[in-house]
Amino acid sequence: MRLITCFGAIGLAFLFIEMAFIQRFILFLHHPLYAAVAVLSAFLIFAGLGSLLANHLAIKQRAKAWMHFAVIGIGLIASIDLLLLGILFDLFADHALWSKLGIAVILVAPLAFCMGLPLPLALAQVASSQPASVPWAWAINGCASVVSAVLAVMLAVQFGFTLVLVLAVLLYVVAGLTFPGTSRGADLPHRSPRGLKMFS
Repeated sequence: MRLITCFGAIGLAFLFIEMAFIQRFILFLHHPLYAAVAVLSAFLIFAGLGSLLANHLAIKQRAKAWMHFAVIGIGLIASIDLLLLGILFDLFADHALWSKLGIAVILVAPLAFCMGLPLPLALAQVASSQPASVPWAWAINGCASVVSAVLAVMLAVQFGFTLVLVLAVLLYVVAGLTFPGTSRGADLPHRSPRGLKMFS
């Protein structure tokens, strides 16, 4: 059950935040295509860098501690974004499109980087304690990601994208609380698990 909850929460939360940010940045870039390109590119690049770092952290340190660090970082940055994005959009409203695209990437980057940490950390922990469960972890996360894209839009239509962003942060908290592990304080193996090769 912890496996389902943790990886399901990560899958839902990641796409919730992506969808919310695309919607928010439409207001800044004035076109859905520009917003999608800027936000998705930033998330793919910087979440990928976060995943690369997580792979190295999993070799040297305790994954659970870094997972908590990532969740706290996501919560803090998302809260700051909720408070300041509107102000920053007004501040840079008169800039040229290419400049605004660069600003959009910079604004998304810190949150995307932190969001790249949880999945590889959780996968590394599962690989060290329950290797046979790694395919299930991938499957659960993948299914949740597919569902979340549609669910995020449905929730946003009813309650707004701000609530979607708040729910995403809460889902990351749930993922941190249900983070899989062996015995308390157990370290991860000194080799990258087979299922994590894509992050290296």
